[in-house]
Amino acid sequence: MKKIIGFVGPICSGKDTAGDYASIKLQIPHYQISEPLIEEARKREIPLTRKAITSFGTALAKERGGDYLARVLLGRIEQEGVISGMRQLEQISYLRSNSVLTLISVDCPEKLRFERAIARKKIAEALTPAEFIRDEIEENSGENIQRVFECMRLAEYHITNDSGLNNLYEQVDKILRERQ
Repeated sequence: MKKIIGFVGPICSGKDTAGDYASIKLQIPHYQISEPLIEEARKREIPLTRKAITSFGTALAKERGGDYLARVLLGRIEQEGVISGMRQLEQISYLRSNSVLTLISVDCPEKLRFERAIARKKIAEALTPAEFIRDEIEENSGENIQRVFECMRLAEYHITNDSGLNNLYEQVDKILRERQ
């Protein structure tokens, strides 16, 4: 079975940075779960805004199955890989059933995530911390299939990323040693 290291967490928590680091360290490919979603959105000329992509993600999951993005990415991986940004429970379920998945959650305080998002210009829609938190709650509730916080609870390992890159890398290194 293919071996997958998965990183899950809210926006600007450091999950993709941790995924990049693990990918380089282990010399295996890193994919973001949203890659096939963005590819399909471009084909359909859907705007690449956070709200439009969240809605489209729900529609695509209803159309092709909640595990669709995980199926596509697992098909692209030969033996081992990193997948970051899982947001749907069916994605994790599929990877657990069809690969050897090590799931790692990455989180940090909301205020720090908001500051990172502003610095990286990742969220044009939210202008205040309150809007940032409100949008995150809306994205992970109601009819949306996205459930980041529930996915995080399924992780075997948990990282708190609130004290710099070196600390993040040390925590990833520790997990990589433990999973061998």
